[in-house]
Amino acid sequence: MVAASVLMVLGWWLVTPSGVQEMPRPFLSLHPSQEVALGDTVTLRCRVPRAGVWVVIFKEGDGKYQWQQQEEEGTAEVPLRVTTQGFAGRYRCGYEIPALSRYSTLSNHVDLVVLDPTYPPPTMSLTPSTRVGTGTNVTIRCQSTHGATFLLHKANGSVPIQHQRLGGGDTATFTIPRGTQADAGTYGCSYRPRRRPFISSCPRAEVTLEVAPGGFGTPSPPPSSPDFTLANAVRLALGAAVLLLLLLVGAEALQAHRRGGT
Repeated sequence: MVAASVLMVLGWWLVTPSGVQEMPRPFLSLHPSQEVALGDTVTLRCRVPRAGVWVVIFKEGDGKYQWQQQEEEGTAEVPLRVTTQGFAGRYRCGYEIPALSRYSTLSNHVDLVVLDPTYPPPTMSLTPSTRVGTGTNVTIRCQSTHGATFLLHKANGSVPIQHQRLGGGDTATFTIPRGTQADAGTYGCSYRPRRRPFISSCPRAEVTLEVAPGGFGTPSPPPSSPDFTLANAVRLALGAAVLLLLLLVGAEALQAHRRGGT
């Protein structure tokens, strides 16, 4: 009976006339994150414009629905303990005003992604270096033969700052143009396997970028050891020869002086 009622409500949403669609659209979100490990709990939160309505939150594509009457004004929540990968998928919500038998349009969709540790993390690299000066263009590459969609995160954030879906190949390229000190930090990369868009590799690969004004410079060479080269040896020999010559001249002059005094 409940299943039949749910299908009837969903069917009403699909064929409802345009005048009914003027009801404010609900908004669906996931908390604390859209990426969930097996065994964790995630809360689907549907925000609606008024109290006293019935809210339905459902997963697309497999006929699984969950009813929830509002408990707090403006918000209905459904906690899910993610025990299998079957919870991964796309969710929406909607609401009914029972007294008027009117139904809202469906909400935005949210993707519940399940982390799968059996997929190895991608490999990452930074070009030109992990230590650059401000204004340098930095390229981050993420590579995996399993991935179709790659996501770039920063500082362990759950929301990716860039993503790239590959039509072919196995390497995604992300660019940080004219890097500033605000771009410094740790970047993580994960991927969604081909044909499994709601499953993610885990853990993320990580690289750390350092950015400094004017760059990091070239390290000073270590102190050199004494330079005993051939040129130095020649200079020492010449010095010794000149000293010897002066000694000989002095000795000859002294001898001549003695002969002249006798």
